[in-house]
Amino acid sequence: MLERFPGFHTKNPEVNREILFANFNVTHFDCQFRERPFVAKANWVDTKYVRITSAFCSTSTDITYDAAPVVRQFLQAHPKTHVTFNHRARSDELSASNASVVIPAGSSFRGIASGEHGVIALRIEIAALKTVVSAMLGEDIPAEQLNAEPWTNDRFGNSMRAAAAQFISDLDSVMEGDSFAAEIFGQALLVRLLMSCSIQFSPRLKGHVSSPSLNQLRRVESYLAANWQKDIDIKDIADEFGMSVRSIFRYFKSLRGMTPNEFMRQFRLERARSMLEAAEESDTVMMIAIRCGFQSMGHFARAYRTAYGELPSQTLLRRRSRTPDAGA
Repeated sequence: MLERFPGFHTKNPEVNREILFANFNVTHFDCQFRERPFVAKANWVDTKYVRITSAFCSTSTDITYDAAPVVRQFLQAHPKTHVTFNHRARSDELSASNASVVIPAGSSFRGIASGEHGVIALRIEIAALKTVVSAMLGEDIPAEQLNAEPWTNDRFGNSMRAAAAQFISDLDSVMEGDSFAAEIFGQALLVRLLMSCSIQFSPRLKGHVSSPSLNQLRRVESYLAANWQKDIDIKDIADEFGMSVRSIFRYFKSLRGMTPNEFMRQFRLERARSMLEAAEESDTVMMIAIRCGFQSMGHFARAYRTAYGELPSQTLLRRRSRTPDAGA
């Protein structure tokens, strides 16, 4: 998973140790490489809100992580995975019967894995949590309060694991190269984490959201339409209209049947189609895709064909076939 993104694949425990020390706040690493051939691999991607890592090791390991101002969630990604996490004088098991473990911010911890194991790890900076929680509640939440949260893991491990796996699948395929989509989906994954754990703000996060207003929705849609070429953060929208992020998602889902991200992507596709149908002789599919905020030609072509039943190159070819020859 995440094989299109930065990572490593090694059979050398020393190489694995150096990579862990350099990238993951690890201070101790040991493995039982004599029990079977050692193989370790991992890939990761950073968005504004979360780093998500997919990792596998063929042998038992013993890893200690240094304390950092981040919340970490570990999800089971291999059927044989069994990892014991020791932190703050408590112990949590990641296994087939408990698919998710959350480590609070500011905690050093030790992970002891038995045999081959695979995990999906989410690493969320407290600053990102502050942004999202504040947006969801519609008020400024001090980072210190989130940093001190106990982060009790609820019984939503399998659901969260499925959401993370879907996020990875989207990054590997549909979202390839689309930074705007990656940021929005990264934020959505973080919201999912917040809703699947018990923290101080849980009752308010999970509380009632007011019914959507068509007038408010149209104002948000007008804002998105006017700023369609920009990488708009959902927090920017919430700030602009004095609304919570939850309300915005609720409005779109209830009244439009789509998320704000899906609305923006649809709008960009419509602009791209209009540009292709009115293209000048010097215009290319790539130029128009970039103007409309698509950085990956593969993603643009797939999304365009899904929306309009043809490739963008076919639309452009039809336009040129209707354009009189300049020399005629």
